Amino acid sequence: MTTWRTSILAAAAVACLALCACAKQSTTEESPSRPAAQTNPSDFPLYPGTTLVEVAPIDYGAMFAMIRKNDPSAKPGANYRGNEVIVSTSASIPRLRTWVAHLKTAPPLGFHYSPSTTAFSIGPSSSERSSAEVDALFETASSQRIVFVIALDPKRIRAQLGPALDVADNYTALPPMLRVPIDDQMKRQLGYTVSEMLDRHSPIGMIFATLKTMSTADRRAIVLVDESKTK
Repeated sequence: MTTWRTSILAAAAVACLALCACAKQSTTEESPSRPAAQTNPSDFPLYPGTTLVEVAPIDYGAMFAMIRKNDPSAKPGANYRGNEVIVSTSASIPRLRTWVAHLKTAPPLGFHYSPSTTAFSIGPSSSERSSAEVDALFETASSQRIVFVIALDPKRIRAQLGPALDVADNYTALPPMLRVPIDDQMKRQLGYTVSEMLDRHSPIGMIFATLKTMSTADRRAIVLVDESKTK
């Protein structure tokens, strides 16, 4: 697995760093309404009894194009397209860890578990992740399709990330004179603005929204990132 194939979650960390420059501004803004109906487009098996929370399309094309523009020698690799799916469950992290362990030993037909040396977790550190998050990567032959499975406890993760998520919550309400320069910089660097990344219907924005809305409930979230290599 390459670094570029974790760009959705890595970009979330980059967004948090950019947001820190505006941490002193704090107002609230009403969230956009959720689409009326959604279905899970992935056939990758999920933990039994989960409830669909959100779905968003994934396409790294714009990000890769900007990376190549900024650095012609960069080799971000093949583009992947697919969907990010978030579901909720009452299962505990230990139970979800057992479920993920079973997937590793008996992957779905056509997939194999792929041990990764590149982290694609959401929590801040391996020691803190152990009680709040479990993840795994699965691939088909020749990596034509890859699936990230991340089960996490939103309440614990939000407590660990704390100030970064508080700033993200308020970013879109900042005055344009503060927001636009940061958006422009991120657009030049990554091909997306922070505002676009934090939109609750975007892959990264979905994660921020989930950590916020589920942090007060006794529920765990499963993030499924299902991508296929484009031709």
